[in-house]
Parts: sequence; structure tokens; C-alpha cells
Amino acid sequence: MENFPKLVFNDFETDITILEEKLNLNSLFKLTYNFDTLKGTISTLFQNQEKLMKKINKEIEINLEQNKYIESLQKHIKENYTTKAEKEKLELKINELENKLTEIDDELVKSN
Repeated sequence: MENFPKLVFNDFETDITILEEKLNLNSLFKLTYNFDTLKGTISTLFQNQEKLMKKINKEIEINLEQNKYIESLQKHIKENYTTKAEKEKLELKINELENKLTEIDDELVKSN
């Protein structure tokens, strides 16, 4: 009696099927082919390949969404926040404007 592939492990998260290790793959290539074993093994390989491809595509989509979110956060930060150096420059300009306004007010007071 030939060893047929038996399901040992089926990961529910990845949905990948792993076959029993006792299966002798060399028996697939003897002159007396066991087409059921060959068909089962090949179909399991193809199913695993399809499942892995779907999982990879899903992870790529998640990665793209995360990248878009990161880019939007970076854009938001650039638009709404300044660096320390920029803040210091703005404070200097504000002080300069306040000084000019004070000078103008002083001149207005003197002229009256």
C-alpha cells in the first residue's frame, strides 16, 4: 500500500497546507506511477502557490495603504508645523515688526 499525502498542518492565518513527511516523493517517479499521489501532490503545490500569491498581494496592498498614510502625515506635518530654526526666524521677524510698530506709534505720538 502506497503512502498518500496526509494533511498534518493547516495554518488558518496563511491557509498553507503541509504534507506528512513520511511521504516518499521518489515513489512518484517509479515506472509504476501512482497518478493519484502525483495529482494530489501537484494540486497541493499549486493551491499553496495560489494562496501564497494572494497573501503577498494582500500584504503589498496593506503596505501601499500604510505608505499613503505616512505620506499624508508627513505632508500634514510640513504644512502645519515648523522646525525650531523656522520658529526662531518667525519670532525674530515678529519682534522686528513689533519694533517698527512701536517706532511708528512713537512718531505718531510726537507729531500730535
